[in-house]
Amino acid sequence: MNSKNNTVTVYWSSEETKFREHQQVLLDLKPKSLFSEFIKNRNLKPHEKEDFFGGGYHLCPAFQELSNNMYVVKSPFSAKIKFNDNGTIIRPVPGSDPIPYHQWFNERNSSFNNSLSLDFSISYMFFSEEPLEVSLTPPYMHRTTTSKYGFLSSVKWDISSWFRPFIFIYQLWENEKEFEVVDGEVLAYIKFNTDKKIEFKEFKMTNNIESQLLACMQHKFIKPWQSMKELYLRFNGTGMKKRVLQEIKENLV
Repeated sequence: MNSKNNTVTVYWSSEETKFREHQQVLLDLKPKSLFSEFIKNRNLKPHEKEDFFGGGYHLCPAFQELSNNMYVVKSPFSAKIKFNDNGTIIRPVPGSDPIPYHQWFNERNSSFNNSLSLDFSISYMFFSEEPLEVSLTPPYMHRTTTSKYGFLSSVKWDISSWFRPFIFIYQLWENEKEFEVVDGEVLAYIKFNTDKKIEFKEFKMTNNIESQLLACMQHKFIKPWQSMKELYLRFNGTGMKKRVLQEIKENLV
């Protein structure tokens, strides 16, 4: 934390495993500012006097309050996925698909009746020394192809007190058996719930960091049904936070 210039450091990585780390780096998955995306498409034509405020949504203080420290994640490529009647992804014969995009998608047990679920294998790790809640939500101010097929599962937690990846889990609409992403379309919003300026510092994946992530992700199978408050107390009280922070700081890009 740097209180003098009112910033908060967010350590980040765009992949939860060493296996795909550099592949993700080449795809340039760093989150982009939502406000900067809106500014690109603002109406630059002069307004009539009686409608002076009609076309200035990007100037609205309420929108600026909402979009402050909100970022977008865009799809790095286009792909269309189909399921068979058993809910299994129909995958091409090895070698028949010039670009094997299907390897980026995996079936997941659905949380709802008569519907399917899948993982899109991109993810983000965020960590902070000071309390900072971060949320992942569908991109509700963008027209997207993915919304025709289902919705992105939304989550929120304090990234200073729990260490796990933000993963892209899609829940399909009832009886839907297809899913599609389009290159360059917005997949999600990531909101950092603070008024401070975010200073991103990227870190490299290591065996230790991967092990720490896995420990947090598998903890629910050992101690199930714990609340986020209980997880925060365990993460801080056992010294896991100090271990994670030390490992990250020693492996900054």
